[in-house]
Amino acid sequence: MNENGKRNGYIRKIFGIVIVVAVSLGGAEMFLRIYDHYHPSFIFYKPGYNPFRGKPFSKVFDFQLNSQGFNDIEFPPKKKQTFRIVALGDSFAFGAVPHKNNYLTLLEEKLKHDGYNIEVLNMGIPKTGPQDYADLLKEEGLTLKPDLVLVSLFMGNDFLIMSADDTSKSLRTQSYLLSLLYYIFSIRPYIDEGAKYWGGGTYDDTAPAFEKNRFLELEHGQALVFRYAAERTQNQLFDDAFSKLKSPLEELIRISNDAKVKITFVIMPDKIQIESSFAKEVEQKFGERGNKYDFSHPDTALMEWFGAKGTPSLDLSQMFRKTFEETHKQLYKPNDIHWNIAGNELAAEKIEKFLIQSSLLPAPRN
Repeated sequence: MNENGKRNGYIRKIFGIVIVVAVSLGGAEMFLRIYDHYHPSFIFYKPGYNPFRGKPFSKVFDFQLNSQGFNDIEFPPKKKQTFRIVALGDSFAFGAVPHKNNYLTLLEEKLKHDGYNIEVLNMGIPKTGPQDYADLLKEEGLTLKPDLVLVSLFMGNDFLIMSADDTSKSLRTQSYLLSLLYYIFSIRPYIDEGAKYWGGGTYDDTAPAFEKNRFLELEHGQALVFRYAAERTQNQLFDDAFSKLKSPLEELIRISNDAKVKITFVIMPDKIQIESSFAKEVEQKFGERGNKYDFSHPDTALMEWFGAKGTPSLDLSQMFRKTFEETHKQLYKPNDIHWNIAGNELAAEKIEKFLIQSSLLPAPRN
């Protein structure tokens, strides 16, 4: 066989392989779309806040989620003279501690103890962000007839969650096969690691959530907003991220105002903002030197923006830092971004005081 014949043979083989691969991928894509049509699954990318919503009636430590998948009791019809707070947030609100120790549960107990006819409905969903909070409020929260919306914003990821890889998200929207691969390599590991938070069994407040080096890697990624803040005079990364964040926050305020419902925001600090020794560990792990982080500017910028909007807000960062420095009490779970039981108790105490002092609540009963 001459050279041209060999070349043509190779070309035909390559072309045949391409055809087989293309047909196989097309068949897989078609199969996944048909399967999802009859058996909908969060594995395949869909916009919205439901992918990480709790499974109704499943157990989280010693507590059973309600029929809507929220980490709370069933939401009853609203009674007259009852002041109702709808609480939105991510895994902090959902809770990495037992339901009875969650800051939202404790907040309701404290307010009732102090004479307020009040209820706090926990609508936290893990791995969600500000746009999800706005969508959840609009689609489900307002139907519960709240008098106040309390939004918990976690500095570790809520500030930058709007800056996620939009190209990747767009591709996964168009391809179910890419959604499946993304689930296998990106989401499933998160679920496996997070199962220790939200699986059944006995809660241990001292058990590490992650291996130390793994946690340092996670926190290094979480701390990106503070690196952006430190570099804000050199580039626009912080301003761009903040600009994107303002859009869902403005939507939350608008939705509440249109419904004539009060709204307030609570800024939840990242562990790296509170413990200077931990911040040094992260810096050493990644060989960072100098003023690589600004742990105060993102909070300050948010508080100033809320103030300009006339929207009551509470920043827990200074309160948590002061408590830790004065008492050396651990407020976060070991190797974890989430509060432990003591952290939840401190948050409930400070939020109650803020709500009362800000005149966001009705007068207590005699």
